Amino acid sequence: QLATAGLDAVIRIWNLETGREERQWKLTDVMTILALAHSPDGKVLASSGSGGAVHLFDLPSGVVRRLPVEVNTGLGHLIFSPDGRLLATAGEDATVRLWDVATGAFVTDVVRRDDALEPRKPSFALLLPDDNRLIVAWTGGPCELVDLGRKAVVWSRAVALNAPVDLSPDGTQWAATDGPTAVRLLS
Repeated sequence: QLATAGLDAVIRIWNLETGREERQWKLTDVMTILALAHSPDGKVLASSGSGGAVHLFDLPSGVVRRLPVEVNTGLGHLIFSPDGRLLATAGEDATVRLWDVATGAFVTDVVRRDDALEPRKPSFALLLPDDNRLIVAWTGGPCELVDLGRKAVVWSRAVALNAPVDLSPDGTQWAATDGPTAVRLLS
């Protein structure tokens, strides 16, 4: 299956073998869809839209749930943890939030401030397989590994990264882009 969405706030599920649309949802609480993400098992689709709305779609049943996100800005980044238990959302409000996928409950958040007045927006967030650590690349740098239990930065690299590429199966190495042609391998 392939999920698509866009400016019309309609999410479509396509059958890749037949090329036909199998299902669609028209979201009425957003003007546009900014991001989509499939859970690792392919059973849940997450969407984020303008105005901060985040929805979880149970693909086998078609049931849709909205997460209780309390932001008024777009959330353009979504990623599931490797085991699919958590969803990270990030966007224009300079906060990465973690959600329990099964219950829809808020788990924790991470905010980076260079000083009391200037929050940094996340370029992306990547949950590691243990669900206790989060890699966050902040716009303009740095890239940080955050211990979620302590909400403490474990390490920080002075690099500006644009997007995650992939995570090794054991979660010890990951790749990200820092430009249109460069990929960095980090551990």
